[in-house]
Amino acid sequence: MSMNFAIKDIVHHRLESKSILRSNITILTLFFFYLNIVRSFNFLTMPPLINFLNFTLFELFTQFNQFLLILTGILAAAILIINNHAIIEARKKDIAIMKAIGTYPSHLYGFYLSEVLIICAISMIIAWILAFGGYLILYLIFSSLIGNLAWYPERGLSFLFMASLLLVIFMFNGWEIRKIGNLSYSETKAGPMKSKIHAILKPRLRNFLRRKSLSLNTAIRNLYRKKKKVRQTLVMITLASMILFTCFFGIFVINKTGSTYVTQAQGEYVLALGNDYVLEAYNQGYTTFSNSSVDPLSTGMFLNSEYNITEINTFLMETLTEYDIQAIDSRLFTAETIIEQPGVVLQALINETTGADYQEYALVGGEDTRLVAMQGVHFDEMVQDWYYEGALLNIQNGAVIGDTLAGEIYESALVQWISYSNIEANRTYRHKINAIVFDTFNRGNSAYFLLESLQETLGRPNFTNLILVDYSAIMMEDSLFDKDLFIETITNLLHSKMGEDFNVLDLYPTFQANEQAIFENTLTQIILSMFMTFIIGFNLYQFQRGRVNDDLKDNSILYALGAKEKFIQHTIFWELIFLISLGTLLAFIGAMYLIIIFLMDNSNMPSIWVPLGTGAGIFVFFSGLSWIIARRFHISAPNQNLMSN
Repeated sequence: MSMNFAIKDIVHHRLESKSILRSNITILTLFFFYLNIVRSFNFLTMPPLINFLNFTLFELFTQFNQFLLILTGILAAAILIINNHAIIEARKKDIAIMKAIGTYPSHLYGFYLSEVLIICAISMIIAWILAFGGYLILYLIFSSLIGNLAWYPERGLSFLFMASLLLVIFMFNGWEIRKIGNLSYSETKAGPMKSKIHAILKPRLRNFLRRKSLSLNTAIRNLYRKKKKVRQTLVMITLASMILFTCFFGIFVINKTGSTYVTQAQGEYVLALGNDYVLEAYNQGYTTFSNSSVDPLSTGMFLNSEYNITEINTFLMETLTEYDIQAIDSRLFTAETIIEQPGVVLQALINETTGADYQEYALVGGEDTRLVAMQGVHFDEMVQDWYYEGALLNIQNGAVIGDTLAGEIYESALVQWISYSNIEANRTYRHKINAIVFDTFNRGNSAYFLLESLQETLGRPNFTNLILVDYSAIMMEDSLFDKDLFIETITNLLHSKMGEDFNVLDLYPTFQANEQAIFENTLTQIILSMFMTFIIGFNLYQFQRGRVNDDLKDNSILYALGAKEKFIQHTIFWELIFLISLGTLLAFIGAMYLIIIFLMDNSNMPSIWVPLGTGAGIFVFFSGLSWIIARRFHISAPNQNLMSN
């Protein structure tokens, strides 16, 4: 019986039901669509193995999308609960009549709870179908263009969210219906206006309003009178503004952080000199960062004595001096299987019997293995300027490892060790991990040692198979040298001294591709943010317009007392603009706090004008919607409005 009544009541109030369904469906479609996209990019949870970018950037994207998805889910839940509240408030007159004819409160509860649950269930089903269809279309269009976009439609979390949302509605709106069902007939018939409401203003506010325009005066008095509606509207505006602010400002943060980290990790204008076999593997190590279809490095014959390029250093230095380039970054490059070695940490524990605090040393880490790129370097002559944790100073027998290796293999890398075996010497060597670096090479599966130390342990004294040259000085605007001529000169030198198998590889295109990968991901976020802006703007527009229509009787009374339609429009605009100002300010403060806490830990802050400009843009956007709502308001049938309700 409750189901039949609910369906008939939905059909009877078809215009109101359609409006609420549109609002519910649009915001739920946004949530489900965004959930599918995030899962498709695998940016919702950290995967066991990183196969795109590296651990630090993956973590940054994951935190950003998790935070945004949670906010969108909260906004969707708030819109559904508030829309259900509007349905319940609109049915107060019907509830009063049904109570007067003797309907049991439990029956009333079943009738109207079934109605809101049916509307929400229909909204969820339609929204999920629309979101899945939109995701399918997007995948078919962009799957060939975006390498890391995988077909991964989300079902489990979607239906879990639906079930959780229905439970929240059952508890919250169900309590609201039960509360109304227990009121007296006169209290229910009174509608949303409380019997003890006061419109008396405080003296300070009253004195302030005396100096303001009549429309602003009326708007503030209306807000002061409708406190419950004001709170609901303020929650909506604050959540919507916070989502949009997080979207656009977070994109700036991620893009700046990613670009800075990538440039520091790999350099920019760098030439690699060595045997073609070594150069191919070295370039592959950087290519894997932005191209998931490229396989990670595998073991190879990198320590072949024929690849030794040490003897070219003297001749190369003479040529570089002619071009005002002073540094030569000589390296020993190879790929070896490393073993994670446990470390010791001091843990804080609590005695279960006495409750007293005490400390105890414990081993952390196991003995996982992984094939990684290993390089012997002079840390004071490197072309990179890593972002790192730990200490890079006074490294003798220590090691520096990449962030993906540290995040996926190690439990507490800075207190653990790295070991590898030398088959020729039949020995295993252990190195204390001194630092963890953000590295684009081999997706962060890398390890760096002092050059002399690695040469000794590998049994290759005075052996280097790779030289890196930073030619940034040639690319400066006031440089007198030509890049192509410089590369040709170095190539000819290698051919004459080392043979035709030794060449020069310009790493700039590969480095640019890595930076472009960051831009492509942020561009995807920008497109999604624009889509979010449209959906959230539509929902807020519908919500605000619905609240204006709820006040139609009050505005008709003003019109009957002689107020002009233009005056009423100004009053509506002032009400909306006041709420938008307060809502965007609260959203700005809240979003900045959350971004700093959850997103800025390992990220770079852009200029202060970026968040200020983002907040101003959101305020202007919502203000424009408010102006449209106010201008579209017209009193068409004042006498009929006065007779309603």
